[in-house]
Amino acid sequence: MRWLSQRSPTVDVERAYFVTASGDLVCLHNSDGRELWRKNYAADFGGRGGYWQFCDYPLIDGEHLICTPGGADATIVALNKMTGAVIWKTAVPEGDKAAYAALALANSGGVRQYITFLQKGVVSVAADDGRLLWQYDKLASDQNSFTPIVLGDRVLCASGRGRAGIALLKLAAAGKALQVNEDYFQHLALNQFQDSLVAVEGHVYGTTRQGLVCVEWATGKVVWETAKLPPPARFPMSALVAANGSLVLRQSDGVVKLVEASLQGYAVHGSFSIPDHQPSIGATNPVIAAGRLYLRDDNQLLCYELRADAPQRPVAAPRKIVLKAPAAAPDNDNRHRTLRSVFVPTPQDIVAKMLELAEVKQADVVYDLGSGDGRIVITAAKKYGCKAIGYELDKELVESSRTKAEAAGVKTLVTIEPKDLFTADLRAADVIAVYLLPQQLERLLPQLEQLKPGSRIVSHQFAIPGVSLDKVVHVESMEDGAKHTLYLWTLPLKKENK
Repeated sequence: MRWLSQRSPTVDVERAYFVTASGDLVCLHNSDGRELWRKNYAADFGGRGGYWQFCDYPLIDGEHLICTPGGADATIVALNKMTGAVIWKTAVPEGDKAAYAALALANSGGVRQYITFLQKGVVSVAADDGRLLWQYDKLASDQNSFTPIVLGDRVLCASGRGRAGIALLKLAAAGKALQVNEDYFQHLALNQFQDSLVAVEGHVYGTTRQGLVCVEWATGKVVWETAKLPPPARFPMSALVAANGSLVLRQSDGVVKLVEASLQGYAVHGSFSIPDHQPSIGATNPVIAAGRLYLRDDNQLLCYELRADAPQRPVAAPRKIVLKAPAAAPDNDNRHRTLRSVFVPTPQDIVAKMLELAEVKQADVVYDLGSGDGRIVITAAKKYGCKAIGYELDKELVESSRTKAEAAGVKTLVTIEPKDLFTADLRAADVIAVYLLPQQLERLLPQLEQLKPGSRIVSHQFAIPGVSLDKVVHVESMEDGAKHTLYLWTLPLKKENK
């Protein structure tokens, strides 16, 4: 989930605010980790997250904490940052799910406001009372992670999914209201999973599905694109940050580059590789503060000195800080509950490779555990003519999958069941497809061991802990430009020798 920046906290002096995938908003004291207060987006606000559940970036504005639970009753809320008490809440007409972008604070058109993406498009609410000011739906997307960029009285909005591209909106006062006009909409194949646009002196730089792009923000004109430069430079999913006229490009393959923010083209002035990098799909956003670069890489936090006089500076002794656990867990503590999956769609070309690796045949029965939008079972049925069963807990995804199976003409072959995969009897399966975390696979192991001899298990991205592999395949997806790892086991399973 690195394209969601691993749900970065919001830090405000003595307090830090965290939002979990299940919608827990927790305020902790920075000095010792004490929990000060807690809310839940679904239980307290009727919030509705998207495919990947909740991923909010609460915004501090004075004494207020601005959050986006989504839903019909409190789509956007302002809380007292000290206590969590509700100051105001906005109910967007007809409701809407939260997307995955951060809020932007603006004073455009003479009105102080908060601008963000919901799944039906961009919305703006007044900072004083939360009243809805305006909406823009041309960039509607169920997975948008692009933060709006405020440029004076204009707002640059982007999306890498659906009607992918960028739009420049002009805001002007119209009495007590705001008038919103579209200066332009420009189609652009931005990377749908990375909040990658940064503005530098009249231009924005971002990552497309194939590389880096430079755009004149006032007109939408593409100045250059690495995929079209001689020689074409393509690289995997990447995140950007700008500082002092330069860009730090952090790639999902662990390579970090210093790129000149130039209108002349793509110029790299240095690069290095993150030590002990774990292969990944997305890239967590880099952070620059006080002349230092901070990189999160799974469980590593790395700090690099960027200042030119760094070699002459004395190196401080390393410090290790260990926070004590709270004296008592809160009554609503749920840290020990079963870890649930969130829906992360597997690229279609990787789906095809998974089924090919498992050597699916017409006589097989294929199970997808956590079937999401049904793409694996539908593809198996269409390509191989086999029966396919998907288990999925999300009711909306179940209904969507059934509709897609009918549209694909495989309704009689595909079954989507709203079932907890950890309680399911899997013994009828010839092929099991999974995209689950290692701890989930480990919990599933007793059920997998009951499969009949010759059954195959194919996993996207994660291996079953402690079980010997039959095959590992590394595949670069043409859809997202990232490298994916596929694992294959054939029953009976064999434990690794330790």
